[in-house]
Amino acid sequence: MYRYLITALFAGTLASGEDVAFHKSKIVDQGEFQADLTFRTENRAVVAQVKHSVIAVVPYDSIGRVVYLMEKQQLEIHYEKVGIPLVLTINPHKSEYQAIVDTIKLSTSLDVEIVKRRKDQKTK
Repeated sequence: MYRYLITALFAGTLASGEDVAFHKSKIVDQGEFQADLTFRTENRAVVAQVKHSVIAVVPYDSIGRVVYLMEKQQLEIHYEKVGIPLVLTINPHKSEYQAIVDTIKLSTSLDVEIVKRRKDQKTK
């Protein structure tokens, strides 16, 4: 029930043309950094900011796939910029995880792939 309420809330926010922002998650790039993750409806892009500096702008139409790695509890947004494949890795805060997944689905119409273990990892 709670999940449907959150989904309805974000759907209404996105439909009204308002941006959706998350402030508790971290960006993984040679370390973890507290970041603001904003889904911009007018620009149709995900914007990642660390301390007021924009570190990534990912247009929705450049996103190829979104993967959640359960083992690492990380969300990877795979996209292309000028033909170069890139990955924006997010360590979502547990209070924001479901809302981020729902926002990605509503914004991009892409499903988030859930991966329990990478194929290239050996079991211990």
